[in-house]
Amino acid sequence: MYIHKKLALTIAFALLVSIPACNKDKDTGSKHKSIDVSSLVGPDFLKYIPADSPFVIVGYEPIPAELIEKSGEIYKFMPEYLKQKVLNEDLPAPQKELFDELIDNLSIKGFENYGVKLSTRFAFYALGGSLVLRMELLDGDKLNKLIARASKAVGENIPTAKLADTEYYRVLAGEALIVFFVGKKEFVAAVMPAGLEKDIMPYVLNQKKPAKSIVDSGKLKKIIGQYGFKGYMPGFIDSKAMVDFFSGNTDLSKKSLKALGIDFEMTPICQTEFMQLAKVIPSMIFGYYEFSAKRLNGMAMINIRNDIAKELIDLQAPVPLLANLHKHKPMIAFGSGMDAKKTIHWFKQQVAKIAAKPYQCPILLGINEAAKSSAKHFASLPPIATGFRGTVVIANKFKMTDKMPEVGGYALLNHQDPMALVAMAKSIPALANIEIKPNGEPVKITLPLPIAGDVYVAVKDNQLGLSLGQEAEKVAMLKALELKAEKAGPAFAISYDYGRIFESMAPRMAGMGGMEANFINTLKNFGLLTEAFYFTDQGLQLDFLFDLN
Repeated sequence: MYIHKKLALTIAFALLVSIPACNKDKDTGSKHKSIDVSSLVGPDFLKYIPADSPFVIVGYEPIPAELIEKSGEIYKFMPEYLKQKVLNEDLPAPQKELFDELIDNLSIKGFENYGVKLSTRFAFYALGGSLVLRMELLDGDKLNKLIARASKAVGENIPTAKLADTEYYRVLAGEALIVFFVGKKEFVAAVMPAGLEKDIMPYVLNQKKPAKSIVDSGKLKKIIGQYGFKGYMPGFIDSKAMVDFFSGNTDLSKKSLKALGIDFEMTPICQTEFMQLAKVIPSMIFGYYEFSAKRLNGMAMINIRNDIAKELIDLQAPVPLLANLHKHKPMIAFGSGMDAKKTIHWFKQQVAKIAAKPYQCPILLGINEAAKSSAKHFASLPPIATGFRGTVVIANKFKMTDKMPEVGGYALLNHQDPMALVAMAKSIPALANIEIKPNGEPVKITLPLPIAGDVYVAVKDNQLGLSLGQEAEKVAMLKALELKAEKAGPAFAISYDYGRIFESMAPRMAGMGGMEANFINTLKNFGLLTEAFYFTDQGLQLDFLFDLN
């Protein structure tokens, strides 16, 4: 528990002293072009979601049927696998028959037989100390009949309760209560501490509305309009609403904290300091620009205070190729565009601020400790470390063989003085006699590593390039040395192709059969995933793009 607490505090400190911002990435298509949402109409049940909920995700538009069908194709082996599992279980005949029927209906059409539409609109949100899921149904009567059949097959009815004239299902699992209600056209499920049932259920069963809903506030629609999201699962996390909840500012939040066993006292100083942090990181938002059977393209962003965001933008450094990893179609690629000298200086400033005015709330004292620890780490950094401005590594080939791995790729390292890195490398006995000049000419070297392929190194201006593999990799590295990045950043990016990675591992997995082989083949259906983190003028932005084969 102590380790987990220290880790959490370290992460919290890192966020507090390096909270970033929002930009556009050519790779992932986040244009942030605002759209008109005046005609956007969500499900009717949105009026039951409180405007002050700390966490909300809403499917204004149904998940596309083509994407669900694609998922069915990818996992087409699952029905047969599940049937085999059921056949091997010692179950009564009625249960096996029902399982067999359900497995045969694992499809869009099959679910519709039970009144459930997979391509549907939904909402998932926090309500007091509970989590609630709502979704539209085709026919609630059909789903209730299925539940009755299942109860009969297992010989035990699911416990129920009534509130006013509405009956709902309730299952107690330890101290947690799981409830669900099946209406004519709506399914609602919630998980909560058992002690909150009488306070939460009126809202879950639509017998009580919040004083102000997200429909009234227009908060989520505004986010969709501002960032140009599609209606597929946009959402937010609200920092102020979280602080309000843990402050016990409402009767429901007080009861929720008690039911959850949270005895933390939100003293005036704690509330002040947490609210200050909430102003620094007011929210996180997320959504999609494309959600299809071919590609998932979206963005998530931690919004932060504008003055801090502007400071962080300046820490990014330009690194060729890094902003366009997806276009290069690598097997694996990653890199960072951060100016080490500026970043270290900025961190030192934040550490000094915390030292001058340390946190006083007991639960935040660990941030003071993390700041002291960070100061020691900065002091121990060698001078050469401050010269780094970024790097990018692109691997185009990795193949396991009986002898040694076959690797192909190249890397660029941006440094204030790349020849100082060459001098440092010469301390390795195998590289002691290398002669490299900063003229862009490649020099073949021998690395003390068990990998096949030629290794070349070249230095030009502030960049050191290294290639490994065939001639094509050397040529690509030399071309990259000539490139100039159009802009600074991203701060960090990673790209990897699931299909190619698992294809390269196939020889090693040739002996696998059954379920293992099916899962490996399944992963080949997933293509290139690229994630890029930017510091921009609105927050720490993650652009992501995932191709499906």
